[in-house]
Amino acid sequence: MLSANLKKLSLVTMIILALLMTGCNSNADHTERGELEEREIEQQSVTNNDGSVQPVPSEAVSALERGLSYEQQGDLPQAIANYSQAIQLAPDYVEAYLKRGWAYRQQENWDKALGDFEAVIRLDPQNPAGYQQRGRVYVNKKEFIKGIADCSRAISLDQNNAEAHNCLAAAYVAKGEYERAITHSNKAIALNYDPLSWPYSNRGSAYMSLGKIDQAIDDYNEAIRLDPYFWDAYYNRGIAYFFKENYEQALSDFSEAIRVDANKSAAYTNRGWTYHQIGNYEQAIADYTEALRLEPEDASTYLNRSLAYEMQENIELAIADLEKALKLSDKPKTRRFIEGRLKELQGE
Repeated sequence: MLSANLKKLSLVTMIILALLMTGCNSNADHTERGELEEREIEQQSVTNNDGSVQPVPSEAVSALERGLSYEQQGDLPQAIANYSQAIQLAPDYVEAYLKRGWAYRQQENWDKALGDFEAVIRLDPQNPAGYQQRGRVYVNKKEFIKGIADCSRAISLDQNNAEAHNCLAAAYVAKGEYERAITHSNKAIALNYDPLSWPYSNRGSAYMSLGKIDQAIDDYNEAIRLDPYFWDAYYNRGIAYFFKENYEQALSDFSEAIRVDANKSAAYTNRGWTYHQIGNYEQAIADYTEALRLEPEDASTYLNRSLAYEMQENIELAIADLEKALKLSDKPKTRRFIEGRLKELQGE
């Protein structure tokens, strides 16, 4: 058994490690609804291969409008069906490809979304929306170099493309290039990106990664003022308060994130770590258990729950969680730590 001081040190180390592994949400999955709809519905003509222009058939326009109506109602399958009908009626209808690709993005059907945005680029290579939207999909897929290239191309075609600047901010946060992320967040804010809460949140994540916790909190505060139901901002601000050792406010923010969306395991995990830090192991275990219900393959949560059981001197359950964590973890350092804890708890 570890001494009390060594147990506390190990616990704190693992909590911080887990928080860093979870990281700040960089809003990489956000979609740009308002301006995309406004721009797309304007085109009522298509360009043929020979360069001639002809009107879009009225039936195709009607199908597009029906798709937009279904999308606004949250019925993505019907929206996609109508966008597909519009494409069938007008195979060169750029707006229909844009709208269907955007709907596929909402479904996280990245491959089909990529196909539609590539069609936009093929049909209209000077349209920044095709590159910007394809770039967002690459960011969603964590192919950041491709995403940055596409969003940069969109900006070269339209210097005031707020969506592309926000895309670059999210990509650079995820890639660890925080100063660049701040630059593009500033540009998106200056261009009044809609919703404005997102570039503030991206900039907050960049500041927090640079250790500028107070500036990060200021940006998350603004993001929440602009959007009181912004899960990412509550979640990230909770992490910021955790690092400031303001555990009461961290607990409040993680609880708000859960209120906004109770199906994301990260908020339960982080709230569990916070309860863990203040010695409320019973509530920590409850949160870890809920996180594992939502994400049963998370080795780090099993590991942290094992530490909570150990602090309660429930060695049997601690060993069981360590064994599960060992089966699930593919990180050599984590595996070595788990193996060492198992040997010590089993008295080997």
